[in-house]
Amino acid sequence: MRVAMEAGFSRAFSNNHRCERIQLLVTAGILTILGSGPVKGFAISLGVGVVVSMFTAITVSHFFACAYLLTVTLRIIHSGLVRISLQAKF
Repeated sequence: MRVAMEAGFSRAFSNNHRCERIQLLVTAGILTILGSGPVKGFAISLGVGVVVSMFTAITVSHFFACAYLLTVTLRIIHSGLVRISLQAKF
């Protein structure tokens, strides 16, 4: 199950998502350089939002998925289902 989860996370962020976020960061950079006042503030907010969104999508969701997988594994081990399946193999 862990292998399937890792494969899913590795495929989850396709080129389209990365290209869109890179495009937003380039746009924020251009607006920061060329803009003034509220436009520059918007550009900074846009850039920070994209970076925080990328960090949250990758790191935090991966952490919660691993924590959930660990909880399920511990429940299975505690309930004795692992012992039953191992005894059936002999």
